Amino acid sequence: MRRTGFKQNDAYSTYLEMGRPAKLTDKQLQTLQDVTTDTPVVSTINVRAGKPYRLTLPMREQDVVMVELRHR
Repeated sequence: MRRTGFKQNDAYSTYLEMGRPAKLTDKQLQTLQDVTTDTPVVSTINVRAGKPYRLTLPMREQDVVMVELRHR
């Protein structure tokens, strides 16, 4: 699962907290790059044939979530 939203993989909120600088320092640029690594959250879920599974994800306004399902 990859998530983008308020304070999650969100360079814009961090940029606003910096005071919206017109020119970024090297350190500020590195900070923005660090908060946008898009590191996935990986979970293993075992689902039995014929048994339904429901995935519930907390969502806030403006959140975008990508869920990748793989069959083994």
